[in-house]
Amino acid sequence: LGDRETELQVDQILTESETQEAVMDRVKFQRIYQFARLNYTKGATSSKPEIPGVYDMDGRNSNTLLNLDP
Repeated sequence: LGDRETELQVDQILTESETQEAVMDRVKFQRIYQFARLNYTKGATSSKPEIPGVYDMDGRNSNTLLNLDP
């Protein structure tokens, strides 16, 4: 983000399911300049997925492609 790497720490989660049903999680990553958002849905393909967890990050840097003075 910007001119440096940024890390997002999340809990390590292990999902186990019956062999008859394949349950998968969904991770959606969005990035605009130095801002990033990660949406994590546990059990997204199940009949009752959990509410998505939203994690926002800011690179805290003004070195972007477009920097307009307000």
